[in-house]
Amino acid sequence: MTCRHNRILAAPFLLLISTPLFGQTSSLALSSGSTGPGGTVSLNLNLTVPNGTVQPAGLQWTLSYAAGDVASISAAAGTVLTATGKTLMCNPANGSLICLAFGMNSTTISGGIAAQVTVTLAAATSGPSVPISVVNAVEAFADGTGAAIPATGGTITVQGWQAPNPVPSITSLSPSWATAGAGAFALTVNGSGFVNGSVVNWNGTNRTTTYVSGTQVTAAISASDIGTAGTAQVTVSTPAPGGGTSGNSGFTINAAANPAPTITTLSPSSATAG
Repeated sequence: MTCRHNRILAAPFLLLISTPLFGQTSSLALSSGSTGPGGTVSLNLNLTVPNGTVQPAGLQWTLSYAAGDVASISAAAGTVLTATGKTLMCNPANGSLICLAFGMNSTTISGGIAAQVTVTLAAATSGPSVPISVVNAVEAFADGTGAAIPATGGTITVQGWQAPNPVPSITSLSPSWATAGAGAFALTVNGSGFVNGSVVNWNGTNRTTTYVSGTQVTAAISASDIGTAGTAQVTVSTPAPGGGTSGNSGFTINAAANPAPTITTLSPSSATAG
């Protein structure tokens, strides 16, 4: 084995020089799986070496994914690497895992499981599935040459995924004012981002809320809520995933008008002139 051979197969994360190959080549393919948000799943990275194709003595590949969807990712040597005395080293980066299977020997690698990839999803993912791509796949041969090979990624299906709720927003209240001391009434809140589960808050306290549509909810306001003149602050809160609380919208409570006077009796009701 020449020094050139040793450098190509033993130096971790060395970009191997591609040389043209004729006919079929080896290929890598990552299996798919499923788990819930925050869950862990194991995937197999399979090496296929077609009949009549020269078997590689080393491999290099990169797993690529959306960093916000994956809490952690790692890879362990599969059976075809351990059987040939190869070492698997992986270098994590933001949104990728670069792996190199190498060894100080010319033993070639047959088809089978090259690596077992363990993925833990984030507690909240951006979609119902998380793709894991396999890119920059390269194989090295015992004579020190190397070539790029095709690779196929896998997909993790996120069980029970829910689209995040929007943050609610208030555009108007109807009615927008009331007189202090008046009776109970239904308050209509107009806006956007409402869901079935959004709740109207009156001065920071939840009120019985009825969902009408994504742009309207109603709330039961009691007589005691408008017992005193002033301004009540109205917000709408929507639960997770996503969600949040809208900005304040003021509801005016006007003081009751003075009543018109009426006379019932006079005392005394008469007097003598002079």
